[in-house]
Amino acid sequence: MLRMKEIMNTSVVTILSSQLIGQAIKLVRHSKLHAIFVVDDNGILVGMLTLSNLFDALIRGQSLEEPIEGCYLPKNKIVFFPKNKEFSNLAQVREWLLNAKVSETPVIDDDGRPIGVVTGACVINALLKEITGLYEHIYSLLKVVPTGILAVNENNVITVSNQLSEKLLGLEANQLIGRDLKDIIPEVNLVNRRPQKIKRNTTSILAASSPISLEPICGHIVVMYDATDVERMAQEVESIKRLQSTFETIINTAYEGLLVTNDEGKVILANPSFEQLSKKSSCELIGQDASTIIKGFDSISTIKRDFDIESINGHSVIASYMPIKGAPEVSGGVLRVIYRNLDQLQDVMREFQKLKNSLSYYKDELYKLNGTQYTLDSIITTHNKAMIEAKRVATKAADCLSNVLILGESGTGKELFTHAIHNASTRCKEPFIKVNCSAIPAELAESELFGYAPGAFTGAAKHGKMGKFELANGGTIFLDEIGDMPLQLQSKLLRVIQDREIEVVGGTKTVPIDVRIIAATNKDLKQLVNEKLFREDLYYRLNVICLNLPPLRERKEEIELLANSFLLKFNKSQSKHYKGITPDVIEAFKHYSWPGNIRELQNAIERAVSLGMKSWLTWDDFRDTLEQGQNVLVSRPKTTERSNVKDSGDKIKLRESLQQQETELIRWALNECLGSRVKAAKLLGISRSTFYEKLKKACIN
Repeated sequence: MLRMKEIMNTSVVTILSSQLIGQAIKLVRHSKLHAIFVVDDNGILVGMLTLSNLFDALIRGQSLEEPIEGCYLPKNKIVFFPKNKEFSNLAQVREWLLNAKVSETPVIDDDGRPIGVVTGACVINALLKEITGLYEHIYSLLKVVPTGILAVNENNVITVSNQLSEKLLGLEANQLIGRDLKDIIPEVNLVNRRPQKIKRNTTSILAASSPISLEPICGHIVVMYDATDVERMAQEVESIKRLQSTFETIINTAYEGLLVTNDEGKVILANPSFEQLSKKSSCELIGQDASTIIKGFDSISTIKRDFDIESINGHSVIASYMPIKGAPEVSGGVLRVIYRNLDQLQDVMREFQKLKNSLSYYKDELYKLNGTQYTLDSIITTHNKAMIEAKRVATKAADCLSNVLILGESGTGKELFTHAIHNASTRCKEPFIKVNCSAIPAELAESELFGYAPGAFTGAAKHGKMGKFELANGGTIFLDEIGDMPLQLQSKLLRVIQDREIEVVGGTKTVPIDVRIIAATNKDLKQLVNEKLFREDLYYRLNVICLNLPPLRERKEEIELLANSFLLKFNKSQSKHYKGITPDVIEAFKHYSWPGNIRELQNAIERAVSLGMKSWLTWDDFRDTLEQGQNVLVSRPKTTERSNVKDSGDKIKLRESLQQQETELIRWALNECLGSRVKAAKLLGISRSTFYEKLKKACIN
């Protein structure tokens, strides 16, 4: 495209219509132009004075002193260009060059003043520059185009080649340019425009020719492709066709109604199921906006949505929407009708909810029957530092799934702590399986723990049996008396802890398990390790979190609290109404060694509650415990209970002691229930009003 303002010569020579012929001759001679422009006093173009006009004036005998008026061509008889004039093609340039009467054509601005002149030389130079640039662009394009190209003239001589054609033919440019095409590619027939396969070295080439579209034909373009690439593309096209056929088969045979939209929300595909649902054919659906078919549906959403209730043809359906990810934006989406008949679905959901509720009920009932009964609130301690620390560690252990090892003498509460940890964990509703390692015969221990396959040994159950670990899957297994486990079984337990899988007796496959292990023993495991009776590696595997429970003889400051809590428990369970335990018995408890620890204390109070005859539990009720031979650490007071009761001073002391015990018990209950008075009253087994009266009496805020 040639623009006048870009190719014009801005050196404009003008003359006034009042100036003389002699002046005009001097201007033409000095500018070496064939014509100059005539303007009025305002510089507006009024005409053009050519050499021919001057010659005609002189021939007519006009003097050089005469004005040029009447000698020049008026504006209405000359060709001029506005400054925005453009030549959009070569035909316009050719027409102008042929019709122009003079070689100079003025270019005027919007006011009519000449601002430049366009000559034939200007246009030809601009055309040559344009053609040169076009040639360079075409040649640069030929270098990078992904096909081999040869250009031949009317004599079939090669005039142009690009890099890929040189590579395909194995020749340099100087070996191609100027050569006859028949010498290079004799197989190519320029008359036949269909692709022709040729062979060069080890490369297969597809070549096609096309004439240069000028009349007459002045040459041909030969285009060459690497046949390997074409064959690969053909295979890819065939693969895409097969994939499309498979996709259409899947779409058409799917039970769900499927609707596919483009990036504008227009339907581009609908399967027979959707046609049946909408009562429309594919021809009616394709091209429609999806929101007109599905009321209120956003068919160009970029967000995945599941299980929305949509309305199609007046029917409510459950549908999901999946946007089709394209580059760089979403290029459409797929609507999938998951369920058509919501009435049937509602019936199914109601039945499912019933089953779910029943399952939850039976699971809770099973938990009540087989679950753990103790919680962290069941651990009674307020003063003993060792016990407080053990309870703190147990609380932390409940929040994780690490193995726990509980050490302590018999009766110190190891099983209570195990129950509490399980109940406070996220697995509280999952199975809790207890295994007494000392009670299982060595020859049956493996099958009891890991189960056995059908026919694993003589007498085995027909369908096999699940082991304790498999029964505890998802929950907690409590290995009590772990110190008594046989060495052979210890190695297999170590393998289970490491690999988190078991192998049943007689089985060939391993079973993955997810079990939290809590082990307990009253033996010194380190001593057993030193004596080679317990595996050291198993000890360290179990001893991730360790709880050391102190014996009752080291918790003397809490004996009174424990005794009163047990009294409350058995009063409630046996419907008894004992007022308390006499101070002399409590004092004797503190000096007793308690070889059976808390279990012995609990049993002693339970026996006393069951057999006691008075309103208070006295020395006589605990005689079997406190006066057993070598364990007597304090003797019975010389004064009898009767004389003590008769003594008014002793009565006051007894009342004060009972009041003190009651106050301590209330404080303990509040501490265990984190200050909740309702829960504390429930824990103590008394009514809320009675509890508030005792709080007021004890001056506890």
